[in-house]
Amino acid sequence: MMKDKLVKYNHKGGYYRLRKFFLASLLLASISTAVVVPTYVSVSAKEDAEAQQQSSSSSDQTVEDVGDATLSFE
Repeated sequence: MMKDKLVKYNHKGGYYRLRKFFLASLLLASISTAVVVPTYVSVSAKEDAEAQQQSSSSSDQTVEDVGDATLSFE
């Protein structure tokens, strides 16, 4: 005779609802991680590039200022 899951494995219905909830939560967490991590990496790389560009442009200005100062001393 065929037995249903509740009788065969001796679990209550709440066990299967809780198991489904945890599996759905795990799936949601993994999808969220798959979306958030590449986004975070690309945003941080963009910010680093902008910061490096700003620091290089400010260092170019200081080199020009020093160059002008040395010309005025000659």
